[in-house]
Amino acid sequence: MHKVDYALLQASRLHPECVELLLMGAVYYSLCKEYTRLKALLELDAFANSYDKIQDYLLFFEGNFHFDNGNYVEAMKFYENIKDITVIPPAIYRSAECHSLLGNSSFALDYYKQYCRYGNIDGQEYDLVFFEMNKCWAKLRNFDDAVMFYENFVYDVDPFNAYAWFALSINYVALNNMREAERALLLSIAILPNNSTAFFNLANIYSSEGKYLRAINFYDHVIHYDGEDSEVFLLKGECYFHLNQFDRALKCFESCLKIDDKYSAGYYWTAQCYISMGNYKKALTSIKRAIKLEPENADFYNLRAMIYSATDNEHLAYDDYLNSVKLDPDNVDNVVDMADFMLQTGQFDVPVLYLLNVGKVLSNDARVPFYIGLCMFFQGDFFNAYQRFNEAVIISELHPNNNMVMKHDNRIEPKFMN
Repeated sequence: MHKVDYALLQASRLHPECVELLLMGAVYYSLCKEYTRLKALLELDAFANSYDKIQDYLLFFEGNFHFDNGNYVEAMKFYENIKDITVIPPAIYRSAECHSLLGNSSFALDYYKQYCRYGNIDGQEYDLVFFEMNKCWAKLRNFDDAVMFYENFVYDVDPFNAYAWFALSINYVALNNMREAERALLLSIAILPNNSTAFFNLANIYSSEGKYLRAINFYDHVIHYDGEDSEVFLLKGECYFHLNQFDRALKCFESCLKIDDKYSAGYYWTAQCYISMGNYKKALTSIKRAIKLEPENADFYNLRAMIYSATDNEHLAYDDYLNSVKLDPDNVDNVVDMADFMLQTGQFDVPVLYLLNVGKVLSNDARVPFYIGLCMFFQGDFFNAYQRFNEAVIISELHPNNNMVMKHDNRIEPKFMN
């Protein structure tokens, strides 16, 4: 006889009233996927005095069997038949998982909220639950509801829950409310000082706002707690680059590539540094390595085109600019760079086609009609050129910030703690 079977048989004989003891065996069988033994155990007469509770557990474990086999619809049928699901918090969590995996984010959130209420969650388990909830809210694009939930949680339930403050910050970022996101992250760090992911997200916020010295300080905290990380060194190097401290930036990029010599972005930013330092030979070597590692990256071809243009290799620059806009025709920065180059070399037809295309996607960037106007002007079409210049002026007045967008500054995607 199986040792666990024997132990449970003895327990049922000696202590038939001890439901919890036998339930421990049920949990064991469930984890081992011994569902035949599990069912036999749960049908023992020893459970007669707690029939409803045992039936609920039986439904829970039957549901788990289907869940483990990827049949989430069938699993839900068993979970939904549990009379009092609040007595079995793991069943609430599993119901949430099923709905989430089936794409029913709203129902999943309802169950996750129940789990927060009845689950007796302790410590870091909140991190996992909030992580799953944030994924649901992100799918629904309902960040306001997320903010309301977490604000109620930290103000009414547990103001010292670092994971709740962190989860709140994620949704503030999604709403572009960086000040509240910063405050939530600082509170999360105050409660949980070794929260390296909070330091990382806070550094990204400061970097996106041009507060590079602050960002560097927080990236250093990430390195202190998590050890050396290629992405952190890359982002720290970008901060030094924007501060025109190219030697320090290069050291960061070298550290990045020392950890991961296949990190294409490391070579890209190394090339940027060398360009700023006037060393086009080393810049070209670096960007070629980046392209070799990631040949479908439009930005890499754009940068190599700039290097070729600066070193009077116009034919090679022309090819790379075209490669860049063909790979990513909706990238307004690269299309504008290509148009600028073409105008300088007396080619007016090609850039207009790409500018018209990107203008359909991005209608609030004044550079697009401005460069179309330049092409028309040099072709002698002064009336239409005037119309385009006028359009550029109107867009500039309506969207003044959109015309000074810094390239490669779209990294304000926050990290989750998991």
